[in-house]
Amino acid sequence: DGAFAGMHPGSVFVDHTTASADIARQLSAAATERGFAFLDAPVSGGQAGAENGTLTIMVAGKPEYVTKARPVLECFGSGIYVLGEQPGMGSQMKVINQLLCGVHIAAAGEALAMAKSQGLPLPITLEILRKGAANSWMLSDRGPRMVEENFDKPTSAIDIFVKDLSLVLDAAREKKFPATLAHAAYLEFIQASARGLGSLDDSAVTTNYHFEK
Repeated sequence: DGAFAGMHPGSVFVDHTTASADIARQLSAAATERGFAFLDAPVSGGQAGAENGTLTIMVAGKPEYVTKARPVLECFGSGIYVLGEQPGMGSQMKVINQLLCGVHIAAAGEALAMAKSQGLPLPITLEILRKGAANSWMLSDRGPRMVEENFDKPTSAIDIFVKDLSLVLDAAREKKFPATLAHAAYLEFIQASARGLGSLDDSAVTTNYHFEK
């Protein structure tokens, strides 16, 4: 009774949300029953990627529907990757993506908090880390916010990663895959949320280690 209610037979519904593979499969079946196509196509790249038209799009669906949707996807995506025809494959790829994103943010927060506890100058510490082998996209992007403790204008919130890492753990549990680091990162984000920081920028996870200003 939502977005599907406005779809016409022969059209293509493209789902960019981050959800479980099972939900993608359910939506695809519902779309087929109503006579239109469904593409499971989560994205990565954040707010900046959306604004700059450089999102990475992870697509699963029948080739003819991917071809039909591609001109639209190219308006905001610079990397369009087709993972297969089965709905859920795009969502599963996004789960793997979020595993690394969550772990990288939590690790960056832990490293900078440890540097702070050792009395190291955080701006110089971050500069060194960003120029060496320890760098990651998340460290470069979230690190400055962690150093400045600038969490009030989130591009992605703590509770987003509580949700996304929950999806990772659900997928891991289904396959009896241990996902040790994903579990550790999830505990950091759920702790930050429990402390009332759920709506703040996800870089606020670093404050699990130091509550004082």
